[in-house]
Amino acid sequence: RAEDDSTEETEAVASSITITSDATIEAVNVDLVKGTANIGTSTIADNNFNLTANGGSITQNSTHNITSDNVNASATNNINLASQGNKVNSFVVNGLGTDNSLNGSVNIVSTAHNAENTVKVDFGKVVGEETVGLTVNGTVDVTSTGTSGLNISGGSLTTSGNNAGNVTFTSEGSITADTTVNSAANIVMDADGKITNNGALNAQDNVNVNTTKGAIEIGGSVTAEAGNVNVNTESGDVTTKGEVTGKTDVSINSGNGAINIGGSV
Repeated sequence: RAEDDSTEETEAVASSITITSDATIEAVNVDLVKGTANIGTSTIADNNFNLTANGGSITQNSTHNITSDNVNASATNNINLASQGNKVNSFVVNGLGTDNSLNGSVNIVSTAHNAENTVKVDFGKVVGEETVGLTVNGTVDVTSTGTSGLNISGGSLTTSGNNAGNVTFTSEGSITADTTVNSAANIVMDADGKITNNGALNAQDNVNVNTTKGAIEIGGSVTAEAGNVNVNTESGDVTTKGEVTGKTDVSINSGNGAINIGGSV
């Protein structure tokens, strides 16, 4: 197991790391500048890359990439792991502020290298027998690339505070989510495959759920407090089971499929 529990203000990584077990970097700020982190991928074990910015942010330049089964990222401010070269199957994202909070934004980009071809992102922290959701004073952007699907889990995800903004999930494959999302601005789900959402979606402004092809299934409630709810697929059925409410308008469209309304609109 490789560990670097540096007390330096910034731990800057500017070279490649290859290890067949877990790896840990902890500092006030973690800056992945360039190179590659190959963590445990030459073994059959389920290995972890643990990144902790205990007083600041985790940042990753476009010239750095991570290949790992799992990345566990915790910070006080921002978590930016958005290199197009990332190949990570699972992220666990937590805030080191009060009640699992971040005073900053989250930006994650990855393609999967597992049998399910799915990038999993968990925003919950288990405290005792309870899952505490993540609260972000910024924006949240999560993207799966290279036809990989995207799975979002955790108790809840909330943007709240003076700098709070959009929550955006983007996938070149499908999106599956069971997390309650509360956004101080907009909620966007944009995929090239099926979208299945079983958690509640609550946005101060607009909720936009769009796919170029595939069905859309919304099992929870959808609320746009001051704007519109737009649900659209170019090819596939649309099914809603909960209440769908938009202050201005609700638009549900399918270019080539049935529309099934199970709750009130």
